[in-house]
Order: sequence, then structure tokens, then C-alpha cells
Amino acid sequence: MELFVVGFNLSYTGNGTVWSFEGVFDSEEKALVFCTTSQHWVGSIMLNEFVGGINEDREWPNAYFPIEE
Repeated sequence: MELFVVGFNLSYTGNGTVWSFEGVFDSEEKALVFCTTSQHWVGSIMLNEFVGGINEDREWPNAYFPIEE
């Protein structure tokens, strides 16, 4: 099952981006409702799928910002 996470970028540091978890939804359309600023982003993820190691920085390849600055 594909789920859609909404995040909000709080700040950028030398070690990466600090972001807050805003919610998880069962459709992209539902997630997009909560993207109200250019700092909100959406990324999809599969339920019950391991995506990487512990304490490893990694990109979210299909994440995007629906509202441009």
C-alpha cells in the first residue's frame, strides 16, 4: 500500500534539513490539501517496506514541494 507523508521544512543546517512530520495519508490528493506553504512537501512510501539503515542520511527520491516559492 502506498502512503503519502507531508513534511514541513523548519531550517537548513550544515548537516541537512530539519523538518517536522505533519501527517500521513492514503492518497496524494488528501496529502496535498495540507500543503499550504512553499515549505511543505509530499513524499510517498510503501507500507511495511524497509527503506534504509539506522542513522543514515538519504534522499527521498520522489518527494516534492507542490507550492513553488
